[in-house]
Amino acid sequence: MRQLPASLDALLKKNVPFKWSSECQNTFDKAKEILASPLLLTHYDPKLDLIIAADASDYGIGAVILHRFADGSEKALSHASPSLTETEKKYGQIENEGLALFYA
Repeated sequence: MRQLPASLDALLKKNVPFKWSSECQNTFDKAKEILASPLLLTHYDPKLDLIIAADASDYGIGAVILHRFADGSEKALSHASPSLTETEKKYGQIENEGLALFYA
């Protein structure tokens, strides 16, 4: 999911003219499709196991907290995928992986 909004994130930068392109529309439509899918969140249940997963790339981090249900299925409680700041983009990969875990 973090990879999708990159074209939209560019519109939020200072001194960048807002131009809604077909790429922006496609990205927006894909994001809506994902958010309307079974990836929707579930409620916290203290009786269920928790899974925490995180990952980092050159431009963002992703984190998700999930429940594992008795049938083995997993469903997200929370997920986040912030873009890295210009300073964080200069970190090494291991530092960004740690940042992703901290963020989770």
